[in-house]
Parts: sequence; C-alpha cells; structure tokens
Amino acid sequence: MRYSIIPLSFLLLIMACKKGNSAKQETVKYPGAVTLLMPQSNEACAVGQIEGNKSVISFTWNKDENSDKYEVVINDLKKGETSTYETVATKLDVSLPVGTPFSWYVRSKSSKTAASSQSSIWKFYVSGPGTATYAPFPADQLSPELKQTVTAVNEKVTLSWVGSHVENSIQGYDVYLSENVNSPSLIKADLGASSFAIDVKSNAIYYWKVITKDKNGNQSDSGVYQFYVL
Repeated sequence: MRYSIIPLSFLLLIMACKKGNSAKQETVKYPGAVTLLMPQSNEACAVGQIEGNKSVISFTWNKDENSDKYEVVINDLKKGETSTYETVATKLDVSLPVGTPFSWYVRSKSSKTAASSQSSIWKFYVSGPGTATYAPFPADQLSPELKQTVTAVNEKVTLSWVGSHVENSIQGYDVYLSENVNSPSLIKADLGASSFAIDVKSNAIYYWKVITKDKNGNQSDSGVYQFYVL
C-alpha cells in the first residue's frame, strides 16, 4: 500500500482559500424603508419653538437594522425648494418658516452597499402664532406626468391629480392648459372632481397646472407640468 504525503504548507493554503471564499459569500443586507412618525401626514404642525418667523420642527422615524445613516429630504411646497440632511440618528430638528406647507421623506442608506430605500412621502403644514386657517397643499401626483408622452383616445387626454388639506376643506380646483408655457389659460373653474378630460391635437406639447382652493379663500399652485401628445 502506498501513502502520499501532503505538505503542511499546501494544507494551510487550502484552508486560507476556504476562509476567503466564506468571506466573499457573506450576504449583504440592504437598507429597508423606514416608517415615518412625526410630523404626521397632513398635520398642521404647530408644535415647536418659535424663533422669529420660523419654528423648530422635530422629524422622527423608526430605526432600520440594516441602515447606518439616513437622508431626510424636506420640500418647501410653496417655493418648490428641496433641502437634504444626513444623520445617523432617527430624529432631526429643523428650523422651518411658519405659514408654509412641506413634504418630507427619509432615504435609508448603508456604508456596506450603494443601495438605498425610500419611505413614503408625507405632507405637513408649519403653523405659527395666530394661525386661523391653512392653505391647501399643492395638488400632486399629476397625470400626465412632467414631460410624459401620451396617446390621445378619441382626441382626448384625461388630466388627473390628488389634492389634500389639513382641514379637509377643499372647495374645488381651477385647471389651466395652454400650448404656450408663458400664457396658461383657465379651461375649467371650480371643478369638484380631481380629473378632467380635455380635447387635444396630435404632435403637440401642452402645459398645465392645477390651482387648489378651499372654503376660506386660500389657494395653492401645483406648478406647471408639460406633456407631449403623439
């Protein structure tokens, strides 16, 4: 009977390779979407220390075990400006102007991967001393979307959107439409529904927006969207 002798150095090399392969096979756990806590969705956020014409608002959300940092994205719905803050905590205090509607969401991130997850988007209103009524939130989720190409059905395209208000007192919508971005025309006033079918022509670009109005005379502007009809 013959025996073969395996050198010790060769055995150590095999063991090292196995350890290396085990390290490579380690599963990366991707960040998960967090649940937002405060400020709550569609809240009139009067809570916070007042500093001049600004209020300190505390943003909180739950912890994701696979994330080690978060990006808090806050959008000023009046000015259309977005601010992004990075933190490793699950709470962030931000000074925001009173009398202003905002939306916010949290993006979960990890130093172990480039992947990230986004929470739902919530809206809130920063009130101040003496605030009696609140303007509606600007209409969103507009369809057709910005720069979307659509196909008309019977020479019509249906415009749709979502309106919201902290006091649930939306009175109606004014819809503007034009082929000239600088001169939108009112095509439907005081619409009670959140959709409207319009006549269109082929190979044309249209610009449109929605003004949301409430029972107290307050209003908000969605901003101008555009779409192209095939």
